Amino acid sequence: MEGIIALILIRSILKELTRSHLLICTIFSYLTQKTLSKTLQYAAAWQKTGRAIPFSVNLSAQLLSDVDLPDRIEDELRKVGIALPISL
Repeated sequence: MEGIIALILIRSILKELTRSHLLICTIFSYLTQKTLSKTLQYAAAWQKTGRAIPFSVNLSAQLLSDVDLPDRIEDELRKVGIALPISL
């Protein structure tokens, strides 16, 4: 009986996670975009003072599958005034 109860609980939890998955992905995407934007703003400010400080922003595997991501990053780089090309 305990195995059946555990299975029902797991199925219930997975169903709830599936429903909230889209919301969670949207939130992570938004937060990542904001983090990237703010990081590039700081990098541009540092670059203007002559300090080229290396930085990185972690991206989720799901975000890496976004075909528009490179264009959005390039747009953000241009917006903050970081010269292209940059070394990656």
